[in-house]
This record gives sequence, structure tokens and C-alpha cells, in this order.
Amino acid sequence: MGKFRVPGAKDTSMTNEELYEAIVKFAEDQSFGPISPDRIEGIRYREDDPKYKQDVIDVDVGDVFPITGEPVEAILYDRSRDLYLICTPTRGVAEGIPILVGNNKVSQVRHFD
Repeated sequence: MGKFRVPGAKDTSMTNEELYEAIVKFAEDQSFGPISPDRIEGIRYREDDPKYKQDVIDVDVGDVFPITGEPVEAILYDRSRDLYLICTPTRGVAEGIPILVGNNKVSQVRHFD
């Protein structure tokens, strides 16, 4: 487990916390939430979609997501829908809908220190 970070913050005038809160607000504005206050570093989950070319995906904040080719900026947990939201620049950070993963597919959750 590592220190809390949002990789895109280094490219803006925002702090890690400010960018994270903006991502949470963007998710909530899209009718996701309430978002858990837990800071999630990574998840491992089972993927059934053949376009992913792998059965298990293990992704951490800062990794390049295999389908979008973009860095993962944050992983949120929507408590009401029991969903993890994997947020990349075009999927959940400032535009688009996050990559959605049902909790029933998740085998491991890693939190920041």
C-alpha cells in the first residue's frame, strides 16, 4: 500500500485531495453515490467481457487501464449501487461515465495508507 495520490494532480494546479474531491463531485453529479470516503488504491476483479482478453484484471491508481489506454486517476466505491468506479481522464474524471465494476466481481480491494 502506498501514499494517497491522484496522478493527474501533478499536471494541474490542484492538490491530490482537490482533484480527488472534484472526481467524487463529478461522479455524484452523474447520479453515482454516495461515494465511500475510503481511499482505494487498487482492485482485482473477474472480467467476463471477451474484449479484455483476460479473465482477471488487477488495476491500481496510476496504472494504464487495458482497454482505454489511459491512466487510472481514482477508484471510487458507490455504496448505494455496490459498484466500483474506475476513473480515467475520459471515463469519469472530467467527462464520460467511469468504468463500472460490480462488487460481486471484485476479489480484492487495496486501500491507500
